[in-house]
Amino acid sequence: MLTIIKEMNLASARNPVYGSVQHFLERLLVDVAAANYRYFLNDHLSKARQAGLRNPQSACHSPLLENEAQISGLFSAALSGFCPVFRPEFPLAGEVDFMVTYGEREIALENKQVSVESITSAAEVVALEKRWKSVVEQSQRRLALMREDKVRFRHPISIGLLMVRVSQKVRVAANVSPEEKAEKALQAGLKDFNEGALTLGGNVKSFARAHFVAKYEFPREMQIMSGWKRDRRSGGDRVFPGVVFLAHVCTRV
Repeated sequence: MLTIIKEMNLASARNPVYGSVQHFLERLLVDVAAANYRYFLNDHLSKARQAGLRNPQSACHSPLLENEAQISGLFSAALSGFCPVFRPEFPLAGEVDFMVTYGEREIALENKQVSVESITSAAEVVALEKRWKSVVEQSQRRLALMREDKVRFRHPISIGLLMVRVSQKVRVAANVSPEEKAEKALQAGLKDFNEGALTLGGNVKSFARAHFVAKYEFPREMQIMSGWKRDRRSGGDRVFPGVVFLAHVCTRV
């Protein structure tokens, strides 16, 4: 389920005359989640035909949890559904992930990812703060460059979107079935995920500049995955409660 935790209160970014950035982000994340699940369903159909595979769904790894190239493809598929004009890897002091025309706006959209085991852990939050700081600074630099070219960018906005992917390893324990171990890990992960998402939305000072916060809790069949490369020594089972999306919307330099 996709839930908006913090809506944007920037009047200039919500102006429907030029194109509401609140609506843009909502539509983008809905379509990203839909494309992610569509991929999972097709992968599941393929895995279900493999002989000897006990739980096909646990062998399906969704694009939201994969590398940058696959995530970029997921966002491209989502944008193509409601933004007929967008350019990936747009040259602007380096490359912007996407330059999107939305209404009367030109939006520089930069998508970053970070994976953590806990978003209520103080140590993990410190790492998140550093990543978030770079997202904010980059979105400000992008907008400054766009404002210098008033011909191409009439109503420019820069968005830095940080995906916080939460996962936990299923610990090996004696006298407990694999299913029970995974279920216990998932329940602990879900508690951390839901509490942490609210914290990132407004209670941690470092994230006060996140103008928009949403969380996507994966459907049950996508929350327990096996064969994860980093954890093969322990069987490779991990639980993925979901993803938190933090957006910094830069409208002025």
